[in-house]
Amino acid sequence: PAPEPPARTMAPKKKAGPKKPRPPPAAKKPAGNTVRALLSTVGVDDPDVALAGCESLEAQFAVIKKSWHRAVLKNHPDKGGDRAVFEAIQAAFEVLRDMKVNGELDSFVVAAGDKKSTASAFKVKQTKKANQKPASWEFYAEAAEVTMPLYKVELAKSGRSKCGMAARCKFGEDNPSVLKPHVISKDTVRVGSIDLQSGAYGRWVHLECWRVPGKIHGGLPHPSGEANPAVFEEALLSMNEVLL
Repeated sequence: PAPEPPARTMAPKKKAGPKKPRPPPAAKKPAGNTVRALLSTVGVDDPDVALAGCESLEAQFAVIKKSWHRAVLKNHPDKGGDRAVFEAIQAAFEVLRDMKVNGELDSFVVAAGDKKSTASAFKVKQTKKANQKPASWEFYAEAAEVTMPLYKVELAKSGRSKCGMAARCKFGEDNPSVLKPHVISKDTVRVGSIDLQSGAYGRWVHLECWRVPGKIHGGLPHPSGEANPAVFEEALLSMNEVLL
């Protein structure tokens, strides 16, 4: 009889190597070309959901500010965050804040559905932020704890208010260049403090007469490295409704 053919041996199966982990999704690039993009940059990706139940513009802005605080603390350069992303978050928040202060919208939810461009304002804010040294992470951490700002910084809406520093006012009778002693001229920066009973701001003083609280110094440039008063004004205005 013919010999049986040798038994076929199966080659051992190769063990599959460990699966390569999928790369993380690309980080979303901050944008500011529309209100919806600005909101997304500060962390409000779906305003219809995030701002649902807010009965006023102020309530909506409070939610936006909380989201902005989280984004700032997460992306701060002191904690290894990308400086460009941090600046974009700051710029987006300031554009949104300016729109509220200037009465450009009645609702952030409605404005988010509008295609109106905010790119120019966003670009201006980004450029300013690129030329400023950011305040420390600790500064923003403290700001996140503030519920009711004690001070308000704004441009004087008229020339009728007078500086509350009285005899210590730098624009009083002792200053020969002043035409109206103690008066805070229209469109100059003034600082007011809150009346905790009424919730309104008053006791306005010239910026130059204001005794700056210690915690505010943390958000200002150091005088030894910055001599331009406009930079200090911009820094103070950017803190408005945040820490002041």
